[in-house]
Amino acid sequence: MRQVLIFVLAMLACAPAAMAQTIEIPREQIEALPDIPDLPVPELRPDLSSPEGLFRAIEDISRTDWIDTLPEAVFERMRGLTPFEAHVPVVWEMQASGAWTETVSGTGSLSVTRLTAVGGSGRQVHAILDTDARNWPFQVFADLPDGGSGLWRRPFAGTGGGAGSGGTGVGAVTNHMFQPDRVLGYATPQAMRNPGVGQLNDAFLYTEVDGGMVRVDTRDDAYRLSFQARVVEYSSDGSEPTGRVASIRGWVCERAAYEQDPESCLHQPLELVEVTPESQRENVNYQTPRITLAFSDPVDLDSLRQSFVVETRNAAGEVVDIAGRIEPRDDVTYAFLPDDPLPDATRFEARLTGGPEGVRSREGEHYLDQGRDWRFSTLVDPDRGMSDDDVQIALNVYQTMRNAPLIAGKPALLRLTPQWTHRDEIHPDWQVHDFPATVEATVEPVRLLGQHGRTPDADGVLRIYHDDSFAAEDRRLAVDTVNLFGWMPEWSGAERLISARVTPFDPWPEPLESTEFEGEDRFRNWGVEPRTLRVRYAFLEAGSWAGGVPDEVRAHTRSTVADAQVLATQLFPVRATAMAPIHIPGVEGTIDRAFLFTDYDDTTVSTSDLVFHNGLWDLNEALGSNVFWESDARAVNVVRRAAARLRWLMDLHRTPADAILILYPFEVAEIGRATGVGDFFSLHQQDRGIGMAIDPGVDADTLAMGIVHELGHALGLNHNPGDLSQLGARHPASHDDPTIEGFRLALDGSTGWNKSAAHGNAEADGILAPLMWPSVTPTGWIWLNQAEYGQLMGAFGGAPGSRRFGFLDDGPVRLASAGGPDPATIARLIAGDRPPPERLAVLGALHPQGADARIDHVSRTPLSHQGPSSGDFTAELRDDAGAVLSAVRFQPAPPPALAEDGHHDLTPQGNAPRLATPDATASDPDDPAWWQDFALTLPYHPAARDLIVRRGDTVLASLAAPETAPRAEPQSQVLDLRAGPARLDWALHGDRPRVDLQYSPDAESDWQFLLLDQIATGARIDPAELPVGPAPSLRLTVRDGIAQRSRIIPVLLDRPPEPVSLSDAPLIGARFDRAIPAESLAHVSLLGTDGAPIRHRAALSPDGRHLSLWPQDPQSDPDEALTVRLGPAFGDRFGNRLDRAFEWSVTPP
Repeated sequence: MRQVLIFVLAMLACAPAAMAQTIEIPREQIEALPDIPDLPVPELRPDLSSPEGLFRAIEDISRTDWIDTLPEAVFERMRGLTPFEAHVPVVWEMQASGAWTETVSGTGSLSVTRLTAVGGSGRQVHAILDTDARNWPFQVFADLPDGGSGLWRRPFAGTGGGAGSGGTGVGAVTNHMFQPDRVLGYATPQAMRNPGVGQLNDAFLYTEVDGGMVRVDTRDDAYRLSFQARVVEYSSDGSEPTGRVASIRGWVCERAAYEQDPESCLHQPLELVEVTPESQRENVNYQTPRITLAFSDPVDLDSLRQSFVVETRNAAGEVVDIAGRIEPRDDVTYAFLPDDPLPDATRFEARLTGGPEGVRSREGEHYLDQGRDWRFSTLVDPDRGMSDDDVQIALNVYQTMRNAPLIAGKPALLRLTPQWTHRDEIHPDWQVHDFPATVEATVEPVRLLGQHGRTPDADGVLRIYHDDSFAAEDRRLAVDTVNLFGWMPEWSGAERLISARVTPFDPWPEPLESTEFEGEDRFRNWGVEPRTLRVRYAFLEAGSWAGGVPDEVRAHTRSTVADAQVLATQLFPVRATAMAPIHIPGVEGTIDRAFLFTDYDDTTVSTSDLVFHNGLWDLNEALGSNVFWESDARAVNVVRRAAARLRWLMDLHRTPADAILILYPFEVAEIGRATGVGDFFSLHQQDRGIGMAIDPGVDADTLAMGIVHELGHALGLNHNPGDLSQLGARHPASHDDPTIEGFRLALDGSTGWNKSAAHGNAEADGILAPLMWPSVTPTGWIWLNQAEYGQLMGAFGGAPGSRRFGFLDDGPVRLASAGGPDPATIARLIAGDRPPPERLAVLGALHPQGADARIDHVSRTPLSHQGPSSGDFTAELRDDAGAVLSAVRFQPAPPPALAEDGHHDLTPQGNAPRLATPDATASDPDDPAWWQDFALTLPYHPAARDLIVRRGDTVLASLAAPETAPRAEPQSQVLDLRAGPARLDWALHGDRPRVDLQYSPDAESDWQFLLLDQIATGARIDPAELPVGPAPSLRLTVRDGIAQRSRIIPVLLDRPPEPVSLSDAPLIGARFDRAIPAESLAHVSLLGTDGAPIRHRAALSPDGRHLSLWPQDPQSDPDEALTVRLGPAFGDRFGNRLDRAFEWSVTPP
């Protein structure tokens, strides 16, 4: 007790008045203190180890009646010196209405402090209000001036003054008045008990009191308080209001007075119960705004008319009162009726004056304790100020380029731009710059994103912003429009009508049809069935790769090819792009000089800027200073030669490819190459061969741009704005093409990047170069212009004057380009031996003077198409008696004329490409490298015994059927790869049998070589290298001369559909090596750190290989890591499912 007394005396000693007086306490009273067993001693056990304990200790001190703990003699001597005037128990009740509806009650304590004792004036009343509904107390406090009749009304603005500082207010020491647990600042309750940075949150919601009034009544010798206040909720992220507002009102009464007469504690002042439109109401009907005020009691109409005003501000910022009249609607409700319709698109303030000079009750006994003001805004009239040519909503569609013909089945973007004019007579701060609305359109997007990149709320509501709300950066990022991502155009005739509507959300008190924004436009449909662009690639074993392609190069190539597939699909008018390695003899996916049948000497060849337009030499241009020299041969650009030979083999064996990609090390060439630029393709066919240097030191994204750039060349695009020799050291940022207006859409269409000459590049600020810029750049730097995209659509669709895109479009041999055998044929293939194909495909070469020939490759094929049969040379099949069973004539294109010195002249001839310098190159007819290739097909007959190639009657080459028909007997009828790699072995029978082994995921098409023209009796098959499909199968073909036989071997392949790559920007994404059906989206979950599911949307690309997902609700912590979970039922289109859940962590975009 002595310690308590000393503490109190120490507190009193702090008061200025205590310095002038001395208190004498008899020693016997002090000595007697320990012998007073029933003396009420305040029990204070403060826990100062945490912020929570500190605040509880402060509140406990406020609750304590220090006066009652002192001995009577001490209290009598101290009376008049202490600042304490009273300390009484109270009961209380509070009601909340608005965003929160709640009634809270409890008990507490009220202290009255004389501020004169501590150098101030007047008194302060301070009530601590406890309740079981909170683990913290409310506070009500008011400063009372000296004098008065025992009744004070103390209004306060904002949060009021702090308790104990001479202020008035209502509050609580916590973030949020309507949360039961105390939270302070960024700290969670756990952090209060165990402080630490790891326990902090990045964002939180909090409430603040925004003005109110405390009424104190001390009449009848008791303290009775009533209070009212407005409470507003904010987000700590920028201290922005959340829009949730509540009104609180309540009473506090001394417990003894309440027990004697409860009614005396329930003060009922005149109250403004409700107003319409409510505070911050938007989309108010300007023709029928229904402005009303409802009170708790009838009011004096004259005082109301004098106290109420509706106003706005003119262009100069001056107050403009809205003229009108006030009429009663019932006993307590009154309406303000404007004389004229309110102006649209305008903000207004309604203000009601309180206090003795404000609105009064009809009897005059009560008045409104506190005035009130609130704001609302009117609907926007989209037609006001618009000309006949203006539109309410501007519509633009994108797949690659703005408003280009729509490709069926490829995701698209619709951008909506609502437009209206401001009222010039209204101050900008009082104009409507945005309003809530819903958006509808005659397309079905997978993702709707509002302006400023905001997602719709649970009711589908967005905010629509005026055009002046956007900065240049907003336009670059394409957040100045409402964006409907990922809708899928369908063929619906030559044109498609698209319409959109923006409807103001929840207008008050009723909708106004003229304020709905409407827009429609017609867009062209592309009259071509979109296709998958197929590119096959192989590594050239040359230079540093001569001993084999390094593993790091192969890995880097996989990343490069994946990026190139995405970019090509985004740029070209195709539904998808598939790039896969070519499987040929030797190391899978590689070629070498032996494959090309090249054996050059080390003499020099001339160089040119373009391709040698000469079918005799199967060479592209030499590489000048970049030529890599081997010991016995020069390494030149053999892209065209490789592409031609690979295409013949692949086409004849039913492995379609739109382009052949040859990859080589940088020392062979530091540049990419295409076999055709403009009109310069090889004589026999449009090889569509492209080459690209690969080095792990160069970013995969940049190399991908190079590959797609070369594809552009193969499709007929030239460098833009010129060749590298013309541009010199110019940086792509220096280029300005006003016709680039497009969008780079993700493959599933759910997001993307703006590509606009007018507004900028969302991926690279300040840089927007064309795809055909003559040097490689990151993919984010580039796009196409309108003319180039039109040229590409012509290439794929065969527009007049364009080059059609397809297989072998010119020359003596025409081969079917797509599709497999009919279902009946497939059934026979699976059942057993393959029946004789329709035609025999022949590859070979002719001596330049036609004096000799060789047959390089023969195979039977189901291809049925043949080009014109004419020329000096004949290929024919004969039976045992020498009778001709089938024949075809052909004529390779002639080589350039020989000069007088016996050299071939390479100077420009007619439309031939122009050389850098006129030159000549010698040829050696005895060197097979200079022989002319030919390819043909002719009808096959089972009685054929000999294949003859002749010129006139002179037989140049022949190939006979073997004495013993070739046959392969596999040791397994089914190959089981479910447990991993396995061998397939077979026995070979025949004279000189050679083997092809191919794989197809569906037993019909897309056959890829595992072995080609090999003498082998088995092969090890790795399932990781095989694409999954509905009917994975191997085709084993044994060949000898013109005889051939095939078998189909089913493959058991069970590879779970796990992602092959993951991403978290711009959306959460995953890429798969096979098609995923839409049904599997039901088994995709997005989880928070607590494991709870988060609402999300997901989308798949048209080919089913790309998945995107995004949260539907804003995250309270944007840096919180989320978990994506693919459940065990997640599967591919072929029935394969995950054997266990697949999860990964992401940071939401």
